[in-house]
Amino acid sequence: MEADTSDLYLLAAITYCEAGSEPYEGQLAVANVVLNRLRNGGYGKTLADVIYAPYQFTGCKMWSFQGALKTGGSASCLKAAQEALNGVNNIGSCKYFRPYKNLNLDKIGNYTIIGTHAFY
Repeated sequence: MEADTSDLYLLAAITYCEAGSEPYEGQLAVANVVLNRLRNGGYGKTLADVIYAPYQFTGCKMWSFQGALKTGGSASCLKAAQEALNGVNNIGSCKYFRPYKNLNLDKIGNYTIIGTHAFY
């Protein structure tokens, strides 16, 4: 996907705020959730539209998000965002994730657990 530096840092920042403490595979998966929503078209036409859409990514409301916009949050989140933009996808077409302890996994159907999140 074509992206400029500001898109890269935006994707890395939301990845950091949503999954900064997760393993790298979880960070990559979160970055791909954002891109899957963008490709879907129902969440917005730009990365910013998708990330700032109401009730979607609570991480963009965290105090650490503003700082992460300047740095990418961490080297691993920046790498995950770049790899996701380059087409590396470890969750297929999943558009959602939640801590798996907060979900009734029997009702989800197909899902993948990475770290503490279920991707579906």
